[in-house]
Parts: sequence; structure tokens; C-alpha cells
Amino acid sequence: MLTTAQVADVGFSGERRARMRLSELYALDILDRFRPRAWGSPSQFHWVLGPLGAALVAVEAGIDVADLCWRRSLVHELAASRRLALLVGLKGFFCSLVRSARTRLGCRLDEWWSERHCAREWGEVVRPDGYGIWSEADTNLPFLLEYDNGTERLERLAAKLDGYARPAAAAGHPSWVLFSFPSPRSERHTRRVCGSCRNAVTVPKEPAPEVLLLLLSCGHVSMYFDEGVPASEADQWLWTCIECEAEEQQFVRVIATMSGAQVESMTDEQFALIKRADQTAPGR
Repeated sequence: MLTTAQVADVGFSGERRARMRLSELYALDILDRFRPRAWGSPSQFHWVLGPLGAALVAVEAGIDVADLCWRRSLVHELAASRRLALLVGLKGFFCSLVRSARTRLGCRLDEWWSERHCAREWGEVVRPDGYGIWSEADTNLPFLLEYDNGTERLERLAAKLDGYARPAAAAGHPSWVLFSFPSPRSERHTRRVCGSCRNAVTVPKEPAPEVLLLLLSCGHVSMYFDEGVPASEADQWLWTCIECEAEEQQFVRVIATMSGAQVESMTDEQFALIKRADQTAPGR
């Protein structure tokens, strides 16, 4: 599963081209898609294999579709999964590395293991959320990833440190363990709990893209997350209305732009208030 922006990161020069290609593959049943709802409006499309796509992958691998971790109900299961935010965050981390490698000469992501792959490889010794090898020039950097989206208990995270020390001792050299936190506050709390962890390096995250609250030509007001479209370019796109699901709607005006932090702190009632305020504004 990848989001539209993540697909663009790994294989396209821009998100608009990715959207066009993904729509074509969706029409052919090669891909399937869903949009989970969040804070009163859905996020961008999330893409998985469709029936024909699963059959093509199975033929390429020389196995039956039944041997793949695929089923027709996968879109519904993922959309309702409590782990969806974690899965999207993990994929986003590695996709951002692929995007960086595509724009930097001599850089590449040589390995990308999922949580399930790591569990098969190391069993109960250590259970990271991911594993990768970043290569730059003649240097290879293997790393383990712990991705915290604010749901993991700190005591459980601290208990994992001993597990990470075992493969490092067996390999005869230190292992890099990358920790991704949802906020500086979460990082500070983790540092206090994991006080014995030395040689930690803090790398700031990129700022999240702005969130657009748009009035569309169908008359509805909708909020769009992570579309990667600045407010100044909203009129250059056609939008799918979240309220009535009408496609190819033109932008009328931007009602508001907000940061991710502002959106996270906003209730459904506040969102409804913003929409009502615009609908009753003079000149509406």
C-alpha cells in the first residue's frame, strides 16, 4: 500500500503525473484504492493491488494468487485498520529516502525491509518497524527503524534496546537505530525513559505540507490533506469533492490554509463552524 504522494516519490517527476497514471491503472483493475476519513474529511488516495494487478504479480513470481498476501477485501480492512497511520508513516519514511536518492548522484536505497520481513529474519531477537541500507558513494549504512506515531508505550520502546544490542554484538560493530517521533515532546520523553542510550543524534523532520480548505464548483466546502498543492496553485487542479464525491470539480476559492498542527487540534464542530461562516459570508 502506498499513498499518491508516495507513489510520486518513488517513480514520477511530480504528483500530477502520478495521479494520471494511477487513475489509468485503477480503471484497468490493476490497482484498487481507498480514502480513509480523518478529522471530518478523507486524506489522499491510498493504493493497493487490484485483482488484475495481483494476478500479474503472481505470474511474474511463478506462484498462485492464493500464495500472495492479497485478498479482494484488503482495501476495506486497511481503511478500518488501527495500524493504518503507522503503515503509512513507515512507507512514507522509506519513500522519502527513495525520492532523495533519485535527486542525488551516487545515492541509493539498496534495501527496504518491512516489519513483517524483519520479523521473519530475526524472530523474537529484535522487532524493528523496518530495515534499510542507504548507500552513498562507497559507503553503505545499514540501519534499523523504530517509527513512533505516538501510540507505543515508552517502557516497551525502552525494553527493545537490549534486543538491538544483540545483533550489534554478533556483527562485531555498532548498529544504527533510527527513531522517528511525532513531535519534539515525544522525543524528550523517550530520551528520559531511555537514558542509557548514548550517541543519539537529532535530525529535524521536514515541515508538513499545508492543509487546504477549499470551496469547489459543486458548492461544497472540503478539506484536503497531504495533497502537496500550495494554495497559490489550487486553481490549476481539478478536485474530487469529498462531500458529494463529484469528480473534476473546479476550485472557486481557498477559504483557509492551516498547518498540520492546527488541523490536529481542531474538532469536527470547529470545522463545521468554518464551513458555515463561509457559506453565510457577504458575497457568497
